[in-house]
Amino acid sequence: MVYAFGESLLDVIIQSLDNVLARPGGSMLNASVSLQRAGVEVSLVTELGKDQTSALMIDFLQKHHIHTEYITLYPDNKTAVALAFLDEHKKPTYTFLKDYPANRSINFPSAFQPGDLFLFGSLYALDADIQNYLHAGKRTARKSGTLVLYDPNIRQKEKLKSSGMKELVFEHISSAHIVKGSDEDFEALFGTKEVDLVFEKLVQINREVLFVMTRGSKGASALWKGKIIDVKAQPVDVVSTIGAGDGFNAGMAAFLSKHPKAVPEWDDAYVNNLLNTGIRFASSVCASDENYIKKGFIY
Repeated sequence: MVYAFGESLLDVIIQSLDNVLARPGGSMLNASVSLQRAGVEVSLVTELGKDQTSALMIDFLQKHHIHTEYITLYPDNKTAVALAFLDEHKKPTYTFLKDYPANRSINFPSAFQPGDLFLFGSLYALDADIQNYLHAGKRTARKSGTLVLYDPNIRQKEKLKSSGMKELVFEHISSAHIVKGSDEDFEALFGTKEVDLVFEKLVQINREVLFVMTRGSKGASALWKGKIIDVKAQPVDVVSTIGAGDGFNAGMAAFLSKHPKAVPEWDDAYVNNLLNTGIRFASSVCASDENYIKKGFIY
């Protein structure tokens, strides 16, 4: 089972007033749908308002056979909405509308099983109101031997200006087995997207983790056991880049679920296959007007 913890929203994707789409979204929801379409059992841990929007989203999730028992519903609040405006390169700029209660409640599983994965990330993972729940969830996962995959998904350094934000990202990095970020994420953190420099800074935080940097049309790079492993991007006619990074995460989680191997046994070939699966998933997402891999996708 993959447990995906993150913020869920209704994505309203706008190219023009005559071209508007609505899709259930949020990084971990996107990854969950891609995982289920790839045949991986997944449970979404999230918060929603108890309203018409969440009813539509939960119906969507259940039709995709995604476990919903760890979704918290707030009866007096509205489900979050993201307005995503696509530019000429199909990259989004967001406006968020959120309505969380003063007292939050996250419903994590009380225990994880061997072979489970715990996936989390994005700015949601920096929300002060959920830190106690998130830290408890990570502790439970690691005690159970569950792999922890963290995606900072920050993009812009302005989002790290608040006191303690960058340190919290570093804490999440230190508690993960795999950290995947885009070159933009790492540039926001470290002021550079040069692969060697980024990995040099990351190993100062955690020497035991597998670091992965996605680099758009340049593919992806990973640092494992002191060695950099590069993979190429796939050519794709881009419809939308929304969910591409989430698709990459889903690809890695799917590979880890279907080809389990103890971390000390990971070798260059294993990491290479992990990255290439992420690339294939991300490419499928980019070729779709949804936020997930296409139905019937084979990897």
